[in-house]
Formats: sequence, C-alpha cells, structure tokens
Amino acid sequence: MLPARNTRPGAPWWWCFAALLLTAPLLADEPEHPEADWSHAMAVHRRVERWVKAAKVPAEVEPIRVNGAAGLKITLRWAGTQVGEGQWRTEQAGAVDLINAARLATQAALGEVNRQRQAAASLQVTSVPATSLADATTWLTVDLQIAKLPEPIVVAADAPLDAVYQKFAPGYHGLVLTYDSGERIGRAWQWPGDALARNMSKQVQLNSLLGRVRLMREAVAFVGRPGGVQMSRFEVIHVVRPQRSQPTTRLVRGHVVLPATGLDGPTLEAMGRRLAAHLMRRQRMDGTMAGRFEPTRDQYVTPAAETRDHALAAYALAQWARLQEQIGGEAQMRIDAQAAVGRAVEHLASKLIIPLGDPDTAACSLAMAALIDSPE
Repeated sequence: MLPARNTRPGAPWWWCFAALLLTAPLLADEPEHPEADWSHAMAVHRRVERWVKAAKVPAEVEPIRVNGAAGLKITLRWAGTQVGEGQWRTEQAGAVDLINAARLATQAALGEVNRQRQAAASLQVTSVPATSLADATTWLTVDLQIAKLPEPIVVAADAPLDAVYQKFAPGYHGLVLTYDSGERIGRAWQWPGDALARNMSKQVQLNSLLGRVRLMREAVAFVGRPGGVQMSRFEVIHVVRPQRSQPTTRLVRGHVVLPATGLDGPTLEAMGRRLAAHLMRRQRMDGTMAGRFEPTRDQYVTPAAETRDHALAAYALAQWARLQEQIGGEAQMRIDAQAAVGRAVEHLASKLIIPLGDPDTAACSLAMAALIDSPE
C-alpha cells in the first residue's frame, strides 16, 4: 500500500519570494571590481605625484580595487635620470588595491631618493638637486607601470634553441622568470619600461633574469620548455610625465599612440618629404649612410649602414626625386636628393664592383635601380 500523499496546503507564493529576498545578501559574492585600465592608472599617477611632491606617503587612503593587476612599479626621475624606484607584486588571484600597492612602491622609491641625497651630501656630489628630501622631490617626475596578469610562455621541447625569443616583444611585454630548484624558488621580474630605458635586447633581458635567479646563461636553452625554467610575459599600463612642465602621457611600448586618422594626398606627400629629409641628413659627404644610433647610449652601434641598407636608401631617394620632378614638387629639395643619390651610387660602386668576391645581389640590384631611376 502506497503511503498517503501530503495534502497539506503549500506555502503561499509571496512567502517564497520574501524568503528569497531575505537570503539574497547572504548568497551574494564579493562585489565585482572592474579590470585595471588607463583611468585607474591615471588616478594612481595623480595621487603618487602629490605624495612625491609632499615627500610623504599617507597612512590610509581611499582604495582603488581592480581585477587583472599583478604588480606595480614606481620610478622617480630627475631630468630623465632614475634616482629612485619601488615595486609591489602579488601572486594571489582576485581583486587588488592599487592605492595600497602604490603606497608601498612610492615609500620604497622615496627611501632610495633619500639615501642617494644623503650619500651625495656626504661626498659633496650633486646627484639629487637639494639639501632636504622635501626640496628634492619638487624636481622629480613619476613613471608608473601597472602589470597585467602574466601568461605562461610555452616552448616545444624540439623547438630551435632561439625559439623563446619569438615568444615576447621587447618593450611591450614584461617578463617573469621562475626557477624551482627543489630547495628554493627564485623569481625575477623585468619591466618593459625599464628594458626600453636601458635599451636592453631580448638576449640581455633573459641573461639578466637568469643571473638574478642564480642560473648560468646556458640555461636559456631550457626556458619555457617542459621541465625547464618557467617564464611568463605580461603587458603593462604605462603612464609618465616626461617633464614637469608637460602633461601626463600614456605610453605603449614607449611611444604615444596617435588617434587613427585617414590618409590623404597631402598627408602622404608630407610623410615622403620628411622621410627624404631624414635620409639626406643621415648621409655623410663621402656618400656613406650613418649606421644604427641608440639614443639612450648617445652613440652609434654600427658606424655605417650595411651595403644593402645603403642601396635601399639610395633607391628610395631616387624614387622620391623622380616623383617630385613629375608633380613639380620642391625644386631645391629635389636637387639635393639627386645629389645625395649620386654620392650614394658612387660609393656603392666602389663597394660592389671593385671587390673580387661575390657581391651582394640585392644591393647590386637596388644600386642599379637607383642609378636608372635617378633623373640625373
């Protein structure tokens, strides 16, 4: 015999609805926080500038809680020279307080400035332009980098030895290297803004990270590979004030991203004119072209351009001069460009024809094209 059914009347519908409303706060998770973006970085930068100007970091400040941030770095500069830095990093997932992170990083940066000021005073060397910390900070500019969440770099076990260098873009990606030896865990960060300021190549960045976790350079062959050294890359939100008299600027890979605009004829002509003027400035009177210049080191890495690059520059100038003749462009600049092409071709002839060895085919082709296309 089946048991008797429960025939008692159920609870009214409005009672269930009221119970749901009463229990909703207990079931709700922590409020959602926004992803870290430029607006948060600008707000943090403004506060850090006030703290630096006052040479004091407040004990309690209203927080700015965000998701998607794994680190923050403050760099203080005087006339472009770094005089203090501090950073904050976390491995915990979830929302973080950017203001608290900035407080800790700014305190460390100001502490370094103060130590340099005291050392300079004792040695009578002017590395920081003031006799007190409060005076020194009035001359400083703030460079802020906020690291987004790192993503692992994975290299196949049978990939070429240099495959890891193709996994990140220098100046755009920061790097985190982690080495677990079983007895200790070593971890090192490389911030992209620092890599740009110091003109660090991919190889130099990896060698520096390996050295900081006490590994030899040869360990680069195991970075990112199964069972090897772990490495992740991260993007940053980069905000700086280039000079005290200039506005705060947002940077991407060390550059200001211009708004997208349409290209018209006058714009293209102006771009061509600037490029031609640049190439002519890079040419020496003997016809050679200057090599690669590194602004951060204030020196040329290669004194003269490679033969192929030299020939390409000559061909570009010849094309521009020919176009100016066709459209009736600037006469004097066209004449100067033609003269530059003549000097370049004369120099290239000595490089490509006289040597007994096999010449560079591409350079020869470009030099011949420049000679043919030149109006003279």
